[in-house]
Amino acid sequence: MATQYIYLSGTAMWPKLKTPDTKFDVEGVYNLDLILDEASRKKFKEAGIRVEMRETPDGEKFVKLKRQHKKLIKGDVKTLGPPKVLDSEGNPLADNILIGNGSKVTCKVAVFD
Repeated sequence: MATQYIYLSGTAMWPKLKTPDTKFDVEGVYNLDLILDEASRKKFKEAGIRVEMRETPDGEKFVKLKRQHKKLIKGDVKTLGPPKVLDSEGNPLADNILIGNGSKVTCKVAVFD
């Protein structure tokens, strides 16, 4: 169970939120590279997350956020499925709308001990 949830905002790069990426995981992983805004960089550091920030060729700091399609939890394989994607008003995003590179997004991130 997550110890806390934080919200990180910034610019999306290479989002795969509807169909999982199966390049390195046969079950698939949903992921998003998030170029963090300044306030989110501070939140990220304060939360004590051990994932290291990376740097784009332009010098911008980003993190790779991931969610497995299926995960082993307490001996059982659970299907987590895709993350919930909401519009700016909190409504589910239609299936035919994709998040593109350069989109401004806010992500709810679970932080574990």
